[in-house]
Amino acid sequence: LRKDSDPHYWWLVKGASPLLDAGDYEIQLDFKSPAAVGVELGTFAVAVDEQDIASSPVLAGKPCALKFRLGHSCRIEMHFMFSRNADIKVRNFILTCKETPTRSARDGE
Repeated sequence: LRKDSDPHYWWLVKGASPLLDAGDYEIQLDFKSPAAVGVELGTFAVAVDEQDIASSPVLAGKPCALKFRLGHSCRIEMHFMFSRNADIKVRNFILTCKETPTRSARDGE
């Protein structure tokens, strides 16, 4: 995204995302920016039914990860609110399931 020309709001995943089971999750955002370390680049958020359930500032040179819990199976949406303080390239995101009710019950046996 270029600070001088790109929109303020970007959907990273919307619509046909996979159905996720209830449980605890983490998403790591992989990005790069030429900005100095600590410059605010925007806000990364996860939503369900267009309502944010977790968000985090995205700072140049710092890792960005969101942890959130889903109380039921659903689809998530991910979006980025661009501050336009500097250019940013979102390269990838990594979604990890930390625990589901089924997994925790199995582990306790």
